[in-house]
Amino acid sequence: MLSNGQVIRIVATRLRSLSLKSLVQLGGGNVIIESNVELCYVSSVNWTSLRLGDKSGNTLIRHNRNPALCGR
Repeated sequence: MLSNGQVIRIVATRLRSLSLKSLVQLGGGNVIIESNVELCYVSSVNWTSLRLGDKSGNTLIRHNRNPALCGR
């Protein structure tokens, strides 16, 4: 499913936030953010809308912090 051409890949970190407040565009490619047990709010970002031109890249967001536990 996922191949080369990744724009963002964040896997198994201890990050709590990406702090990408100024991010407005992504080039083509895949966004993979998974298995970050402390990371909140990544599911609330519309990653597809940030893509330039061809929006066919895959987005895989899974196994991050439970959103119900964020903001506590």
